Amino acid sequence: MSADRWLNYQDAATALGMTPESVRQRARREHWGKKLGNEGKALVLVPLDAARTPPGDTADVPPVHRPVKHPEPDPVPLLQARIAELEDRLREARSAEERERGERLAERERAEQAHTRADRIAAELHELAQRFAASIEDGRGRERDLEAKLEAARREAEAHRARPWWRRLAG
Repeated sequence: MSADRWLNYQDAATALGMTPESVRQRARREHWGKKLGNEGKALVLVPLDAARTPPGDTADVPPVHRPVKHPEPDPVPLLQARIAELEDRLREARSAEERERGERLAERERAEQAHTRADRIAAELHELAQRFAASIEDGRGRERDLEAKLEAARREAEAHRARPWWRRLAG
């Protein structure tokens, strides 16, 4: 290239042996001028020295065809860490399950004890109710006997008052 020229991204990419996206990034990075052309496409001002090869590139392999190598992390340590994490979570889940099982068994035992205690209290209450009913019936019988004795004593007192005083005195 002999002088600075206004080119669209596709033409600049062809001239420089790059992709249009690479030209766009390079234009931003190196602050090339940019304007809108008559065709409605963006134009960039490609400088004279734009054909230079960036450091690390070789002239025999164009950057378009060079594969980009991304270092891939070794999956084994990542998987081992994930396995360890999952094993920890499994142990926690199992211990929580055992704890809940123990709590359920303890609760069931408490419920059975409460049920047994309630049955015993109900039986005692029933026995007390029967004794109370018998006691009431016995009290009513004594009350009737006492009322009969009282009535007899009243009649005797009435009969005694109905007698003249001299007969009461004589006997």
